[in-house]
Amino acid sequence: MYGLVNIKGKWLLPAVYTEVYALNSKTGYYAKKDGQYSVYDNNMKLIIQADTAKAIKTSKKNIVFVFENSVKIFDISGKLIKTIKQENIDLYGTSFYSNEDSLKVPYFKAIYLYNLQTKTQQKIIADQISDFNEEGIFIAEKSGKYNFYDYTGKKLYNKSFDRVTNFSDGICALQESLYSNPYLADKSLTKIMDLGTIFYGPYSEGLAMAKSQYSNIIYYLDKKGKEQFYVFGTEGTACKNNRIKIKNEAGKFYFVDRNGKKINNSTYDDLGEYYDGLAGFKDNKKAGYIDTSGNIAIAATYDEVSNFTNGTAMVKQENAYFQIDKKGKPINNTKYTSVANPLNGSFPVKKGTNFGLIDSKGNIIADFKYYEIGTISDDMIWARKEKDGNLILLNKNGKEIAAYDFEGCGNFENSYATVLKNKKIGLVDKTGKLVLATDYAMMSKVYKNIIAIVKPNGTITSAVQ
Repeated sequence: MYGLVNIKGKWLLPAVYTEVYALNSKTGYYAKKDGQYSVYDNNMKLIIQADTAKAIKTSKKNIVFVFENSVKIFDISGKLIKTIKQENIDLYGTSFYSNEDSLKVPYFKAIYLYNLQTKTQQKIIADQISDFNEEGIFIAEKSGKYNFYDYTGKKLYNKSFDRVTNFSDGICALQESLYSNPYLADKSLTKIMDLGTIFYGPYSEGLAMAKSQYSNIIYYLDKKGKEQFYVFGTEGTACKNNRIKIKNEAGKFYFVDRNGKKINNSTYDDLGEYYDGLAGFKDNKKAGYIDTSGNIAIAATYDEVSNFTNGTAMVKQENAYFQIDKKGKPINNTKYTSVANPLNGSFPVKKGTNFGLIDSKGNIIADFKYYEIGTISDDMIWARKEKDGNLILLNKNGKEIAAYDFEGCGNFENSYATVLKNKKIGLVDKTGKLVLATDYAMMSKVYKNIIAIVKPNGTITSAVQ
């Protein structure tokens, strides 16, 4: 324990402190006791009351108390000048600039779960996190070790792992240490089977993809970890409606069923997913559609084809785009100069120099006055009238409800959408309200009104007067 005596040996501060130091200006002292700092002048008058600062910084003119989530700046007489609020402050990196007129306050990346209803947040001690899975489970990594959490912030298991994949259909892949065997496990972390392949997942319709470490072999495993089938190739998709798309070693695409059997003998230069029971394909520079049995449903007479949605698709022929039904017949005589991929029964299409949005019957949802426009997602639409102009939010009927100076945006899901400004992410709701400012490096999807947010590293510079 430390105290302070004068040159005559008189006690000025009793020896009950864990720290006692002179201020840089030699106009006083600071002392630490029971985790709290106090500041005294040269007459041993208390000028700053004891407080739970984590560190103290001093200059000729100022005294700074540094906390985890704020900084208090005092003058040399102990008068509070200002308080700077900032989460996750770098306690030891906070310092004065050389002229001592400004203070540099660096802060670390911070990860939180934020409740959009109660507007409260919970800090997650981690370096990185994953997105939520379909049950609201996410993975947090800290110092190279991985743990499972649920959307309430509860750590699900006492164990940490060297490698993990998140749960899908109630199954995850784990590796306990760098030199242990990876294995599949259920939600009780009971081992299902050791893995001899690189597991990619996710499980979908009872199957998950894995790959050979040393060759172009793709495996599909059942929920017991046993091999359902394997194929030679470089890419494979999740099983959807008992169909899996494979890219072979020659760069061609084809579909197999859940047992690995090809649905037909054809391979394609390009192949879409199934929508409304049809998948677009392209071969020899011409595009058409196949059904789920692999039969030609609409002949390959087009230059481009989109996916189907609500019974219609967009195709290109002779430098013009138009809508067709599932028999390949045009639904009307209207032609367009450009299109974007449709979704949820909405089609971004261009007439002349402007885009608009139409439905699956060709009816206009949003008029042709936009530089670009998106599809309907969660009953909302994004658009922009000029190349570098404001983003405009429309409802499902094409009515404009808000405009923003954001650089980018994501589709609406669960009543919210991400937005981008200055390379940072924010969140808006369906009324157009910005509910989280564009201050974040990452945001998860929203699950039961909870969102995971990551605040990036940064530095605040503040004048001390």
